[in-house]
Amino acid sequence: GFDSLMLHDFYQIKSWATTVASLPAFMRDSLSSVAGYCIALVFKTLPQTLRFGTHKIHVTVTTRDPNCFWVDHRRGDFSEPAISNSCSDNLIYSGEAGIIAASTTPFYGGGLRLFPFARMIPGKLQLSWAESRL
Repeated sequence: GFDSLMLHDFYQIKSWATTVASLPAFMRDSLSSVAGYCIALVFKTLPQTLRFGTHKIHVTVTTRDPNCFWVDHRRGDFSEPAISNSCSDNLIYSGEAGIIAASTTPFYGGGLRLFPFARMIPGKLQLSWAESRL
């Protein structure tokens, strides 16, 4: 997804910075830090995704769990089976996505609540994906 593209671009910039002997040490250090990550985002990843749509991936999500639920993300207080009894291939979603992620805990690094329904049902995880509008 998008984060892997950004990380790849950062590693390219970081690698380039370590091979250019004439680059001042403070710039080499900066390009190998969070600043380099931001530069990769602004000057490589965003332009590529906007121009070529490289962040869009086609996904097919299926399950082997007959007790898989869909939770209404707008409210969080309503759930229904994610697959119908007549669905033999257990397809949950097939289409384009900009990001797909799963977790058993609601929080991502820094306390970001990215998976608010992860602990709703013991023994289950939350799978989230977002369609790309860009």
